[in-house]
Amino acid sequence: MPDLSERLRRAARESKKSVVQLCKDAGISTAFWYGMTGGSTSSVALPTLSAIQKALGVDLGLSSVLPFDDLPSVAIECRSSLPNESCVYFAIDEGGVVQYVGASVDVKKRWASHHKLKELREMPGVRISYIVMDASLLDSVESAMIQILRPPLNNVAGWPKGKPRGDGTVEERIRPTEISASLYGDVVERAAHLDITTRAAMEQALNAWLVVTEEAEEEASENP
Repeated sequence: MPDLSERLRRAARESKKSVVQLCKDAGISTAFWYGMTGGSTSSVALPTLSAIQKALGVDLGLSSVLPFDDLPSVAIECRSSLPNESCVYFAIDEGGVVQYVGASVDVKKRWASHHKLKELREMPGVRISYIVMDASLLDSVESAMIQILRPPLNNVAGWPKGKPRGDGTVEERIRPTEISASLYGDVVERAAHLDITTRAAMEQALNAWLVVTEEAEEEASENP
């Protein structure tokens, strides 16, 4: 995006936010902001740029610069040829619409019995494109892609899109029995801003709640 610096400066002016507030909302430092808008920062991670876009309240056109045509892909009928690697993946219909975004430490294993397989097979010409990356990046990149692309099939209630991490053990996946889609969306966005995984954000919130409730119980026992 060769004009990114100017677009960011213009969007910041229109937002009427101070640089300090803008950086706080986006989860970045002021030095990083001035590096981007001044042109000295030559590259920006997609999750970070997604968070900045949200803080500015504008559409920077990120979806139009994502190189889906350059990504490796397979027809959904040939999903068994997917690699046994950690990937963020995209189910794209024949019209070029990204219908679903997900992530897995083993994308081939994930697609052996994907929970959206039936719906996607009913659409013509669906292909699965993917980006191989380190497993530690999966959550943040997946969240950013969902925020940018708003895939129709990701808009489901309950805990996140039914995808296990790793071998799917209880220790590797936090699954509340029920959580609203809007609340989960807030957790995903907050985690992306803090540059932590969604699981870590949930753990922090639960630990904080446990501390508060324990303190309340202690106070109640001391002052019956």
